[in-house]
Amino acid sequence: MAAIKGANVVVKIDSTAVAGGKTKNLTINNTAIDVTNDDSSGWRTMLDESGQQNVDITVSGILVNSDLIAASITGTVLETMSFEFPTALDGDSSSGPKLSGDFKMTSFATGAETEAGVTFDATFNSSGVIAYTAGA
Repeated sequence: MAAIKGANVVVKIDSTAVAGGKTKNLTINNTAIDVTNDDSSGWRTMLDESGQQNVDITVSGILVNSDLIAASITGTVLETMSFEFPTALDGDSSSGPKLSGDFKMTSFATGAETEAGVTFDATFNSSGVIAYTAGA
C-alpha cells in the first residue's frame, strides 16, 4: 500500500463517520502463547496460533455534536464500527481495505481550552470476530 493522507482514513459508527475526528488509531493485538519448557534449551518457545485477539480504535478530534457524549453515558451499547483505509490513488475510503465488527466505547474524555475548540478522545474495544476486507 502506497503512502496515504491521514485525513482520508475514516472511522465509522453504523456507517456514519465519527464527526470531528482528527486523529485515528488502530491497534491489533494477538496475544502470544508461551509454551517454553525445560526442553527449550533456555529459549522462549511460542505456539504458532494466537491466544486472545482484539482490536482497539481510538479517535481524537474537535467535538461537533453530542453523539459521543450520549453514547458514553449509556455504556452498554455495542456499535458496529469500521476503520477504513483509502486506496492511495483515489483517496476514497470505500475502495480501500477495511476492518469492521462490533465495538464498545470503553472511555470518553473531553477538554475545553479558553482559546480553542472543545476536544474529545474516545476509545473503542472490539467484541467478537473482526472482519478484514481487502481493498479494490
